[in-house]
Amino acid sequence: MTMKIWLLAFLSMYSVAELHAAQYQSIHVDQITYDVIKVEKLDQLELFLKDKNSVRNYQSFSGLQANLPVCTQMSFAMNAGMYHADFRPVGLYVEHAKQTSQLNENTGFGNFFMQPNGVLAWNHQNAVIQTTADYKKSKFRALFATQSGPMLINHGKINSQFLPKSNSLKIRNGVGIKDNELYFCLLYTSPSPRDS
Repeated sequence: MTMKIWLLAFLSMYSVAELHAAQYQSIHVDQITYDVIKVEKLDQLELFLKDKNSVRNYQSFSGLQANLPVCTQMSFAMNAGMYHADFRPVGLYVEHAKQTSQLNENTGFGNFFMQPNGVLAWNHQNAVIQTTADYKKSKFRALFATQSGPMLINHGKINSQFLPKSNSLKIRNGVGIKDNELYFCLLYTSPSPRDS
């Protein structure tokens, strides 16, 4: 059986019959549960936007799971980026080295435009998480990339736009990087963004 960890763009991570493509840990802090997935093998991580059997973008994890090849199992999936009402990416989207949506440097209202926003990009050798401005300058050769906002942490500091006593209780997920390994954090409760 082939195991895959899927990031759904849906950003999806898959583990293909290889042990330790990713590690899972559940962490409980101050009555908040964080699921953390450490991705050690970048070649096992993919983005999926379009249903290969139709012209529509995926709208659910179950839709992606139903279209996986025989003997392939999704190990984890999460939303990767922000999308318009018709499920088109708001910002940069690259899948299998093909860019289908350009880097969005516009300003505006809402989460996506809260600065700094940023880009998660990777190929089979390297991964980067950069602000939109830094990514534009970097010339990184992405096999996969997605743009989202706001960055929760930048250069080791919590985004100053997240207020300690904020009344925003949106459930957030995020990704971090250390030693070229990606760490995906999924929340199932609603802490303030400063607690995320």
